[in-house]
Amino acid sequence: MTISKNIERIKKSVSIGDYLEVEKWTQVALDAKEPPELIMREGVLEGLRIIHDKYYSNSKVFPTSAIFLGYEAARVSLELLTSQAENIETKATIVLGTLEGDPHDVGSKWLALALLAGGYSVKYLGRDIKPLFFVHKALETDADVIAVSCHQTTGYKKIDELLKLMDQSRDDFNKEVFVMAGGSVITEKYAKMKGLGYATSAIGVVDLLDKRIWKNR
Repeated sequence: MTISKNIERIKKSVSIGDYLEVEKWTQVALDAKEPPELIMREGVLEGLRIIHDKYYSNSKVFPTSAIFLGYEAARVSLELLTSQAENIETKATIVLGTLEGDPHDVGSKWLALALLAGGYSVKYLGRDIKPLFFVHKALETDADVIAVSCHQTTGYKKIDELLKLMDQSRDDFNKEVFVMAGGSVITEKYAKMKGLGYATSAIGVVDLLDKRIWKNR
């Protein structure tokens, strides 16, 4: 697939955190009638992937200014795209938020941006969210995925509560809902023990869901 110069410029702007240039080139791409889904996936998401490959190296790291600026550039582009483009096709619906008692929300906000760029519909709940509200929102929106962020060990009980509620509500859903967890206190071992989806980064979550969703269709 040949990617236009406009989309290449969007990708570069996101990768270096230039939120002024990314706004300019996103508008140029929209004016040129380029498909918004293509701008998101090949411009914004691929720009975030460059940041991921450069700074994460498959491990969790402390946020740096470069990462913050990159995600801010992604936010600017996505905000423009979603405000001006109509009927953007999405792959699946994801309910996302940080569990009750946890004030940390930077990671979940970054994940929301990566998911939007990857073509997903995101119902972002914010932070300090009760497990029951995740379930209610998933039912209300006919969600395919529930993704919870957890940065405190006190959240383990909330995850157990969420899983119990999902099991009790199984008959209320018309599909299997995939539950994921991430954050500084979530490890691959813990996720596997609880039967949760897991990835070490926002880009990793997008890639995991792409594989799972297309495999089941």
